[in-house]
Amino acid sequence: MEKKLIYPNVLVGLDYTEMDDTIIEYCQVLLANFSIATLNFVHVIPQWILPTQLAIDPMQDYGLKPQLESQVRSHFEEKLQSIRQKYQAVNINLQILHGKAYIKLLLTAKADKVNLFVVGKKKLSGGSGLQARRVARNLDCDLCFIPEHASQVIRRILVPIDFSSYSLRALQTALQLKSQMLGVQIIALHIIPLPSVSYSLHRQADQLIEKLHDHSLQNYRSFIEREKLPGQDIEFKLITNEHFDVGRHIQEEAKLVAADLLIIGAKGDDSSLSDFVFGSVTEKLVTLEDNLPVLVTR
Repeated sequence: MEKKLIYPNVLVGLDYTEMDDTIIEYCQVLLANFSIATLNFVHVIPQWILPTQLAIDPMQDYGLKPQLESQVRSHFEEKLQSIRQKYQAVNINLQILHGKAYIKLLLTAKADKVNLFVVGKKKLSGGSGLQARRVARNLDCDLCFIPEHASQVIRRILVPIDFSSYSLRALQTALQLKSQMLGVQIIALHIIPLPSVSYSLHRQADQLIEKLHDHSLQNYRSFIEREKLPGQDIEFKLITNEHFDVGRHIQEEAKLVAADLLIIGAKGDDSSLSDFVFGSVTEKLVTLEDNLPVLVTR
């Protein structure tokens, strides 16, 4: 079946740590299911910060720059050998740059008109420091954050939705994946905003929640019909925001349904999901989610 998810230019950040192995392995998942033309792996060798009194560039004055770059390139070329052999039709590049990771990655992404930025998400910081979230805030492409123990198989996709155009894009991305992958299940999750005042309404609280539930269900049906989405391919779940914490609910639901991938829209409407991205919800998910890859669509 022809792949419909098209990312002509994908940028992958590497930082010379063990996390790179996980990222490279997950790139094979992306290559197997997305239509990718160019996969550009980038590592930025950080600047050496020395006392200004020395007034020298040790990398230059002692001839270390070419030697170090050659060593780093050889290290990554060895890791990329198998992926090059398996996906010969894809233009797979490796760039070794020098400077500040944040600046170099941002400039490279914009110059290459990147469609997808892929980066690892570690529990503990290490390596040169890619400052992934800082880069992501300044890009208008899709983003994919890969945790250390990411599943190499996609069976269940969780998509938080608020019926906005951004959540539509996320849901369409999930449906495109489902169309070319056997056995994939999509769970669309809507979190009903729950005013804190409802807890002081006592008997009226249940009635209010029931009305909010019915209203959200009707919104979903209208959303599916309006956007001509295949409702039969989507499992819809409604939960109330009892924690008053959308990110926490999303994490709990991801564990409950054993999701392998979270696809989330870059922004929301004026509801409780309005701070997508990089507001508190997505920031929390990207920061705290240690097991689930997060794909942010724009």
